[in-house]
Amino acid sequence: MSPTRSTRNERGTGWSTSRRAYRTRGDMWINLELNFYGYTEGQFVNEFLTINQFRNQVVRSLNINDGFPIPENWTIELYYNDRILPRTDEPTTSIFDGGETVTVSIFDAEDQELVYDPVEGWVYYDA
Repeated sequence: MSPTRSTRNERGTGWSTSRRAYRTRGDMWINLELNFYGYTEGQFVNEFLTINQFRNQVVRSLNINDGFPIPENWTIELYYNDRILPRTDEPTTSIFDGGETVTVSIFDAEDQELVYDPVEGWVYYDA
């Protein structure tokens, strides 16, 4: 079933998409903190998506960046409030209200976190 558009009016204060509870035309803004690049970007997420569909949307959007696609035995993990985002068919609105930040990290087969260096490629994260 494809996501549908909400008939809800815009919600949130001001024009900033990063504000809490921001909605426009049935989409909410989610910030993605990309640990492996060292910056944050964001994207609109349809409020009728499930958590699994949201996760797939994030992974698809990452595949256009440098260093992607990653090897098959590596994993991409999404964190919200320092906890791994569960893989579930719950609606995104059960966790998000818009304006939240989700952290995206990449791990190799031995569960060691990796970061992307434009010169060296994928290197191990030094905390």
